[in-house]
Amino acid sequence: MTKISKIFSYHITTLLLLTVASLLSFYIIPENLYASTPDITITWQANTDGSQPNGYKLYYGTESGNYSESVDVGNNTSYTLSNLPPGTYYTAVTAYNDLGESSYSEETSFVINDLPDANSPFIETGEIYLQHMWKRVSFNKSFSDPVVIVKGMSFNGPDPAVIRIKNVDKNGFDIRIQEWEYLDGWHTWEKADYFVIEAGSYTLADGTMIEAGKFQTSKTNKFDNVSFNTMFNKVPVLVTAITSFNGPDTVAGRVRDLNTSGFKFCMQEQEANVQSHTTEEISYIAWEPSSGTFGKLHFEVGNAVNGIDHNFQTVPFNHAFIGPPILLADMQTTDGGNTASIRWDNKNAYEFDIKIEEESSFDSEIWHVEEKVGYMAFYIEQ
Repeated sequence: MTKISKIFSYHITTLLLLTVASLLSFYIIPENLYASTPDITITWQANTDGSQPNGYKLYYGTESGNYSESVDVGNNTSYTLSNLPPGTYYTAVTAYNDLGESSYSEETSFVINDLPDANSPFIETGEIYLQHMWKRVSFNKSFSDPVVIVKGMSFNGPDPAVIRIKNVDKNGFDIRIQEWEYLDGWHTWEKADYFVIEAGSYTLADGTMIEAGKFQTSKTNKFDNVSFNTMFNKVPVLVTAITSFNGPDTVAGRVRDLNTSGFKFCMQEQEANVQSHTTEEISYIAWEPSSGTFGKLHFEVGNAVNGIDHNFQTVPFNHAFIGPPILLADMQTTDGGNTASIRWDNKNAYEFDIKIEEESSFDSEIWHVEEKVGYMAFYIEQ
């Protein structure tokens, strides 16, 4: 969760009590992060002028200056408020000893938002048509620190290719299809789906954990270690995207050793190339396997039951959507080391077809061993 710190001063008006100088650190869900059952830990610095209190009381409520709830925390200098419903909350702390209780500290407030409308500026999804020419995608509303993922595309043109992304900013991004260098570079129109979320760590109402982040790497001949900012309760589904265009050569990303604390990642150029690529920015979303709704957004995150290879295989959704969802899919393993990426086809409300696509710059063989493939599907209810 995001850490927000603010200075407060506790003013005690009688010598019979004590003075408490305080630094309150709020580990809260800020206004642009949605969850309905957050845990908020409030921490303050113990009294340092020699007057030790018997304890502290934390007051909170939904009206400024009128605290409906209080809790005696004893000599502890932090307390966690759990499962607060959405709303604006106001808090203050007092200190007490055998002679009485101090006045309130300066008041602070925080906001717990309900789960978002799917049109919220903090999550955005969409389906786009694209080809080998750069195309600008504009967000409906501005983000602060957007994580953009596009992974997988349709199969209208059979030449192997990948999605490239650049110029990600608070208002949008540029995107195109890039074929491997041994091909002519021209590619027909394809469908691709995108998902945008503010960078950060999230916990949904049912406890499902999500993390969206970015890192940089130039690793191509060996894997880079990437650690999550939070420890997941179960191994998440991971989708990654190369979101810069610092090196012009076509490049794909591969993952291995995914676990609850992190994963390994490297880039792959076409097999005929020397495996060396300049530093690029990599974006990722890690989402624990789950399904449900929040706001108008219906989602399913999981792994294909069977291994996926170079042949199209049908993957059914566990729960049918109202219509064809936004789809992200990525290999969770690198059991086959040849340069490869993901292609999908025949996506509908019930299922989709998917395969691993190798390129043939080095030889004509495009057979690929089975890999574990994860997917994330999202549908915005109108």
